[in-house]
Amino acid sequence: MIPRYPIQLIKQTDESVNPNGSLSTAFFYVIRDLFNRTGMAAGYPFQVGAGLVAAGAVQSTALQLTEDYNEVLTGNGGVMLTALAPDQQQWVYNGLGGNLNVYPALMGQINALAVNAPFVLGSGKTQIFICTKLLTTGGSFYRTVTLG
Repeated sequence: MIPRYPIQLIKQTDESVNPNGSLSTAFFYVIRDLFNRTGMAAGYPFQVGAGLVAAGAVQSTALQLTEDYNEVLTGNGGVMLTALAPDQQQWVYNGLGGNLNVYPALMGQINALAVNAPFVLGSGKTQIFICTKLLTTGGSFYRTVTLG
């Protein structure tokens, strides 16, 4: 996942270089964020988890997803979303022959389901999980969009 950094963009009055000739901290953060947003050294802005294997019968043993786009093709059980910040998202494709349980990150919630309850994703379906806010439980709240 592409990390977010808790710092505002530099202002026109900010120095980009320190008196010793090194980059200022604020300017360094801007450059690092641009580097990450444009795919780092690989040039791909989004990370893809291909050929993933579902695991676990409950949230605590489900496969932890770490990429932006996730293709689950084999296994039994479920997957767990990353704890996202508002406006971040993860995509999940279910290539299994049956349903796939997609769990929120710990203490999270998907749509109107209970906290920590799985979203059941049908075979051959893709679902986008978008974090819209953080919950008082400390978890992420996800809204979903179904594709294909």
